[in-house]
Amino acid sequence: MEKRVREFIEVLRQNGIRVSISENLEALRALAEVGVESREDFRAALRTTLIKSSRDLQAFEDLFEIFFAGLGNLLRQDQDRAQALFSSLQAFQEFLGQLLEYLQEQGLELSELTLAILFRDAGRLEEMIRQAAQASGVERIRNLLQEGFYTRSTLSEMDWPSALGQIERLLDQLRALPDPTPFQAQLLAYLEYLSRAFPGLVREFVRQERDKRAYGERDRLRAESLADRNFNYLTREEIIRMQDEVKRLAEKLKQVTVIRRKEDRRGTFDVKRTFRRNLQYGGIPIEIVLQRKKKQKPEIILLCDVSDSVRTASRFMLQFVYSVQELFDRVRSFIFVSEIGEVTGLFKEQEINAAIEQALSGQVVNLFAHSNFGHAFYQFHRDHLDAVNSRTTVIVMGDGRNNYNDAKDWTLRDVHTRAKRVYWMNPEGKPSWGFGDSEMKLYARHCDQVEEVMNLRQLARFVDKLVT
Repeated sequence: MEKRVREFIEVLRQNGIRVSISENLEALRALAEVGVESREDFRAALRTTLIKSSRDLQAFEDLFEIFFAGLGNLLRQDQDRAQALFSSLQAFQEFLGQLLEYLQEQGLELSELTLAILFRDAGRLEEMIRQAAQASGVERIRNLLQEGFYTRSTLSEMDWPSALGQIERLLDQLRALPDPTPFQAQLLAYLEYLSRAFPGLVREFVRQERDKRAYGERDRLRAESLADRNFNYLTREEIIRMQDEVKRLAEKLKQVTVIRRKEDRRGTFDVKRTFRRNLQYGGIPIEIVLQRKKKQKPEIILLCDVSDSVRTASRFMLQFVYSVQELFDRVRSFIFVSEIGEVTGLFKEQEINAAIEQALSGQVVNLFAHSNFGHAFYQFHRDHLDAVNSRTTVIVMGDGRNNYNDAKDWTLRDVHTRAKRVYWMNPEGKPSWGFGDSEMKLYARHCDQVEEVMNLRQLARFVDKLVT
């Protein structure tokens, strides 16, 4: 079992789950304590010692099933299909007894593989399939196009062609009988099933081997595809998956930003001061002087449109910013449709996703009102303009569609005058800006930057710029 556990750990690593040598040893020690009799205890011991991050839990569970139960499940399913040829389990068992007598009467010498297939010896079949797959190099499989090759190679290593030849000779004998008995008719159907089913079972096993080695790649490609999906077209399931992806990207961004800031603190080479310091050495730069510039964390004010058309985009903007809030000196957030309301307190009191759900529940602002950017900006200008100063970066997330109301763009002009930066993130495509009731061209005059943010990739790129 130790060998199988080490192989499983290698599969986890191949799929992007980091497992250290010490964690490897800890898992083996834990298994020595709990044993392998209880499947759930076995699973729990591995999960506890090998998995450090909640985002890796689903991958662990899926890979555990494929690795430790995959072939066993396939053999059980195959057993059920074979048994379905008979009226009951008892009838199937009686048939196998008759089959043993029949083969003894015929005096046939059958291979170990043929006997294991005929008498449904699942333990021996599992062992033989695994050994043959390993001999064929199945651990190198990575894509769908290789399934056929590794299936044929595994079957060849098991000497399936010889076993199939023995089964076909039995079939020829039975087909030649002019008046077969009920048992012989059953045996004919049983052998025809086995001759088709066994190669299919091996192919399914090879597919599982591909799945467990390509799990991380498949997950990565799925995440990449999701990252490019327009916020407006996400399904409920995709929104849930997107929340996990936002969390993952936020963690990655935090790690990268910490490294960047450490490098910034080291300083840059100061030519003039180095030259002056080293005049005593004849200008030879023996002592290097670095110029260190303390970089302040930005203060953030978020103004998020939560009308129907852009609510999903604002949801992820809030989640992303609050997931990396330690990278900012301060974050204040407001949501609006027509009225504006502050939701900063919700994020102090609750977990991020719970705070977002409450913010978007309709308790803070009326979600069913008609969009009115001008009125919302006016309220912010009236009640919160003093919160904007030369360290503040103001971010507006919205489509700028004002339902032909007064844009009151002077309010945004005043915000821009006081702020360090004003950014506008628009989840609507650029070709639509300025058409119909869109006031984007007017509002853009009072922004330092206006960006199209229609998907997670664009959102992550913007937040990355924000913290650098």
